[in-house]
Amino acid sequence: MVDYPHLRAKNDPLSGFFRWGRQLFPVINNHACIIEERVDPLRLELAFRRTLERFEHLYDLISSDDKVHQRLFSDESIVITESKHSINFDSAELRETLLSRIAGDDVADTGWPVRLHLILSSDGKQSCLHLGIAHDVADIKSGNIFLHELIQEYTRQVIENIHGSEAVGKHTIHYEHLPLERLKPGWYNVKRQIVRWAISNRVIAWRMLTRIRTRVCFSTPDKNQYNQISKTDFRHVVLPKQLADDLSAAARYYKVTINTLFSAALVRYIGCYQHKHQSHAVYTIAVSLRKLLGSAFADTFRSYMIDTTLRVPHSLENKALFSKIEEQTASARQDMLEIEMGRMESAITLFKSPLPRSIILWIMKRTQGTNIIYSNPGIVEENLFHFGTESSAISSIAIFGCLVPPYDLMFHTPMINGKLQLDIVYRRSCFKNIEEQFIQPFIHEMERLLIDVPKGYGKS
Repeated sequence: MVDYPHLRAKNDPLSGFFRWGRQLFPVINNHACIIEERVDPLRLELAFRRTLERFEHLYDLISSDDKVHQRLFSDESIVITESKHSINFDSAELRETLLSRIAGDDVADTGWPVRLHLILSSDGKQSCLHLGIAHDVADIKSGNIFLHELIQEYTRQVIENIHGSEAVGKHTIHYEHLPLERLKPGWYNVKRQIVRWAISNRVIAWRMLTRIRTRVCFSTPDKNQYNQISKTDFRHVVLPKQLADDLSAAARYYKVTINTLFSAALVRYIGCYQHKHQSHAVYTIAVSLRKLLGSAFADTFRSYMIDTTLRVPHSLENKALFSKIEEQTASARQDMLEIEMGRMESAITLFKSPLPRSIILWIMKRTQGTNIIYSNPGIVEENLFHFGTESSAISSIAIFGCLVPPYDLMFHTPMINGKLQLDIVYRRSCFKNIEEQFIQPFIHEMERLLIDVPKGYGKS
C-alpha cells in the first residue's frame, strides 16, 4: 500500500488509529444525498478536482506525482452508475448499492481517502451522490465541510455554463493540515506521554477483567460478522417536527442538552434489551476535540474524534439519570480524554503486532465493553439545501460513520437544514429487524422522557 506522508500519522493517534486499523476493518465515513434533479457527471468531476485542491491533506495526494493524479480521477475515486430502482433511502436496493461501493478490500488497501459515487435514476429526474471519506483523514464535520465546498464548486460550474466562464471567480480557500502535536503540544511532553501510557494500560487491564459490559443483540452473531461491510445496513429517519420541538422544550425544562436526552433514551433502551442483565448501561460516545479547542478550529479539516465509554445505571429516575449522564460526559470531555487517546495509541501498537486478527478483535471487544456507539454531530451549519441551482433540491441527507469492531450499531442525531434526524448503521447479523428492534423502542424511550414536561412548556 502506498504510504503518503499525510497519512503516516506517526504521532497522531486520532488519525493513526484508523490509518493502521484500515487493515482490519472499514474506515469510510459516509454522506449520501438524494437530489431532485439529474447531476451532470462532467461538471461533478471538474468540481471534485477543484475541491480536492483546496485541502492540504488531499492536495498532497493529488500533486505528489502525475500517476497518482491520473488514477485519482479514474475508477479509484469517482464512479457513475444508473439505477433502475427507486432513489430513496427506504429502498433496500439503493442502500445495498451505496454500501457495496465501500465493501471490498480495495478500499482498505489502495489508500485513496476520498471517493464519490453518483447514482442517476433511469428517468433522469433524480440523483444520489455518495461521498465517502476515510476516517483517518476526516471526521463527520470535516465531511460536511468537504461536501459543502463540492456543492459550491458544482454550483459555480452550472452558473458559469449559464452566464459564461467569467461570471464566477475561482475560490482560493485552502484548508491547512493540522498535526495533533500542534493542536495539543502539551500531550507530547515526554513525562506526560509516559504517565499517559501507564494510566491507559491500567485502564485497559481493568476493562479486560471487569464484568460491567453491555451487549444488545437479537440473534446469534456470525463468527465472521466483521469481515465484510456488505453485511451492514443503514437507516435514515427524520424525526417528526412535534417530537423535535418537544425534545427542545424538555431540554429547556430540565436544563440539560438534547444530547443528554438522546443518551438517556439510549440508557433506558439498553436497560430493557441488553443481552445479559446488568445494573449499568455501557455505551460509547464520540467526543470532538474540535469543540474543545475553540472557535478557531470550528471549520478546519481533519479527524478530531475520540471515543469514550460511559457506564450509567439505567434504573435512575429522570432527573438523577440526566445528572449522572451530564456528570460522566463532562468527565469524558475533560479528565478521560487524554487517557482515551492513550488507549488509541496502545491500539495502534496492537494493530501493528503479528497477532491474528481474531485475537485483536477479541481484545477490542473486551476493552470497549459495549457494542453500541452514539455520535451527535449537532447542528450542521453548512448550507445543504441545493446541489446546483434552486431547482436541484437536496430532499434527503443520510450521514453515518464507519462501523468499527466491536460495535454492531452506531447512530447519529444531526440537525440538517432545520430537521432533526436519526441516522443508523448496523450489522444485519445482530439486528434482523432494525425498526422493531431499535428504532421504535428507542423513539418510545425518548417519548417517555417527555411525559413530565408540562404541555406547551416554552411556547410564548
